[in-house]
Parts: sequence; structure tokens; C-alpha cells
Amino acid sequence: MRYLTWLLVTAAFVRPIPVDAQVRQVYRVALPDTLRPTSARIVARALQAATRQGTALILEIDSAAWGLADARAMADLIEATDTPVYAFVTADARDGALLVVLAADRAYLTPRARLGWNLSASASGQRHQTEMDQLRRALLAALRRRPDQHLPAGRRHAADSVRALLTTERHKAMNDSAAERLGLAAGARSLEDLLDRVDLADASVTTVTAQWLGITIHLDNRNWRDVRAYFVRGGQRIRLGTATSMSQTTFELPEGQLAFGSRIRLLAELVGSPERLTTGEIAVRSGLVIEWRIENVLSQSTYLQWMR
Repeated sequence: MRYLTWLLVTAAFVRPIPVDAQVRQVYRVALPDTLRPTSARIVARALQAATRQGTALILEIDSAAWGLADARAMADLIEATDTPVYAFVTADARDGALLVVLAADRAYLTPRARLGWNLSASASGQRHQTEMDQLRRALLAALRRRPDQHLPAGRRHAADSVRALLTTERHKAMNDSAAERLGLAAGARSLEDLLDRVDLADASVTTVTAQWLGITIHLDNRNWRDVRAYFVRGGQRIRLGTATSMSQTTFELPEGQLAFGSRIRLLAELVGSPERLTTGEIAVRSGLVIEWRIENVLSQSTYLQWMR
């Protein structure tokens, strides 16, 4: 009876342990100085992942002066999504890169970063006045399309100031303070500071790279023997590598090695044994992840597939 009474009293004062909420996932893409053909596809893949998670995408820009065509394609991707996109400028964002910054929902600059443009046709010796005029028009159009996303309340007049600068000044470089006065961006000391400013301080950040465009195979070898892994395409067997016993190994198939829409099978051979294991047909898709578990009893092995 005493024991029961002690349990009841204890239960009255013990608070239930809360179940941890699912950690929010934010995606980050570090954009290079020169946009590559894969850059827009990487951003598109990251946007898909962020949309599925219902979170956000951070575009980190460092020393970029992109061409107009590449930048416009990137800006179109950003403007076509409802997923929040934040530009984080850590060094320079000039010319075409500024167009991408204007397309983002919000922009943040580190203290050493600069926003601006160089509309001089003689800047590089290869850029013509026509291209510079196109860039100026694109920047002005970006300001007209989505001014409210970049200009906080009470600073709507700043849009006119920026347009005037674009019209009258061929060269411009603004630090974080100047950009904030014009309503183009706010300051952020670091990525962590940015996340705190957009109420995502508790989020986990995943960096999206070109690997996300290919296929990733996670092989969990629980067999007593080492395994030689292959993928089979149209009767041709192509080796992935070896997974040692009781270990986990990851194989990457980069974009371009397999035609998307084709079908493959995975094949495993046990080293020192005639036994082998084959999966069913798998449709090749960009961003596909396959988790393959090989058990000691091969018939109990499993695999599953999902998209990043």
C-alpha cells in the first residue's frame, strides 16, 4: 500500500517528457563566381526539396558578376516559386548577381559585402553597350515587379532613389549600411545571424551540390562476406565498388552517367561465394536516393528509393 501511495504521489509531480518537434530543414546553395550549366538545375533541385519540407532556400553569393542570360534564368526560377528564398551576399553581388538578389524575398549582406553594378561598356573590353542597356532595363524591371518584398514599410520612396541611381550612375558599390538605407538588403554577420533574423534559428542547414543531380546509393552490408556492387543497364554490368562486411558504403552516380527515364537493376556478388542478389527494375531520375540493405540471408535483403 505504501508503495502504491508513493507511485501516486510521484506521478502527481513528475511532468511528462515532451516529444521533440521535428527539426526544420533549410537548404543552402553556394553559387560560384561563374554560373555553370548545372547551377540553375542545382537551385531547382534545392527549391523542390525546400518546397516539400515547407521551409526555405538560402542562396549564398560570393564575388559574383554573372552574365545577364544566366542570371535571368536563375531569377525566373526564384520568382516562379512561393517558397521563401533568401539571398546571402558574403562578398560581392554585381550586375547579373544583383538581379538574382532583387528576385529573392529578402537579401542580407555581411559587413564586407557589396551590392552594385558596372554599366560601363569598356569595363572588360568584351561587353558592349547594348548588353549594358539590357542589364539596366532588367534591373529596373526587377525593382518594378516586386518592390514591396525589398523595401520595408516607410521606405517605399527608396525605389525611386534606386531607379535614379541606375539611370544616372554607371558604377555603384553599396555596403550593407547603404543597401539597407535604400531598402535593398539588411545586414547579417553570418549565416546563423541570417537564420535568426528570419525565425529559422532552430533549423538544420543542408547544402545542395551537384551530387544532388545524380543518383546516390547507400549500401548497408550486413552480410558476413564482402560484396561487389554493380548496376546493370541493358544487359551491361558496370561496377560500383566493394562494400566490406558489416559496413555502410555510399556510391554516387553523377549526372550524365545515366540517361534519366532509363531503367537499371542493382547487382551484388558475395566475395568468395557463388551467391548473388539482384533488385527489381529502378527508374533513373535526377536526385534519386536508393537505400539497399543486404542481409546475411540474401532473401531477406531489402531496398527502397526516394527523391531528395
